[in-house]
Amino acid sequence: MSGFVAEVLVFLGIITSQKYLLMPKIAITFVMAIGMILTPIYLLSMSRQIFYGTSYLILQTLMFLILDRASYLFPSPFLYPNRYGMYPDLFFHYQLTRLKVFLSNYFYR
Repeated sequence: MSGFVAEVLVFLGIITSQKYLLMPKIAITFVMAIGMILTPIYLLSMSRQIFYGTSYLILQTLMFLILDRASYLFPSPFLYPNRYGMYPDLFFHYQLTRLKVFLSNYFYR
């Protein structure tokens, strides 16, 4: 994980630097973005090989892992933003209605 943090720091340093022109910054951004995406994928697959070992039934195991992993990964980008985006709105709306009832009971017009 420290390699990933180091990549992010170098990435931010190059992007905010005044030394490079726009086109090299864009090229460096694309190359580093691809590297930052591929690095965690490689590290996760390497750690899976270390802890679970290599399998000889590659095709069956791969299909099982892809289907199992996809069932968790596919809904995640949709569920988490919705949960964190909707919960405060519902909570504050409920608190606002309670506050209105409280104020209407104690302060008459």
